[in-house]
Amino acid sequence: MSSQDRALFHQLHPMKLAVDWLTAAATLVLFWRHELLVGLVVAFVPSIVLSVAMIKGWLDLTWLADSRAGRYLKWHMTKPVEAVRFGGFFLALAGAWWHHPVLIVVGTVVILAAWFAGLLPLRARKRIEL
Repeated sequence: MSSQDRALFHQLHPMKLAVDWLTAAATLVLFWRHELLVGLVVAFVPSIVLSVAMIKGWLDLTWLADSRAGRYLKWHMTKPVEAVRFGGFFLALAGAWWHHPVLIVVGTVVILAAWFAGLLPLRARKRIEL
């Protein structure tokens, strides 16, 4: 498996998803308290360390590549979709910083929509892109 494939499929690993969602929740709490530096460290360091380890070959990811979810990810998770996910995270962080829970919810919905938009029928996806 190439490094590029590993970089894609590691996003689907249960350990990576757990670390990302748990650190995101902790980061929202820290941003709510205006603890910027600690919040940024919690937001990015664990995820980056785990990503590097996984991409360098620490875990076997071939089972993810061969799965139905892996095929979906290969087809759907483009760089623009990843950018939308990242944007949703920053929207949620802004909501926490400014104490606007609605922005946190909207940011979370953006992240989930980016993950699952590829499951919509093709017609619905075309309407969304307009």
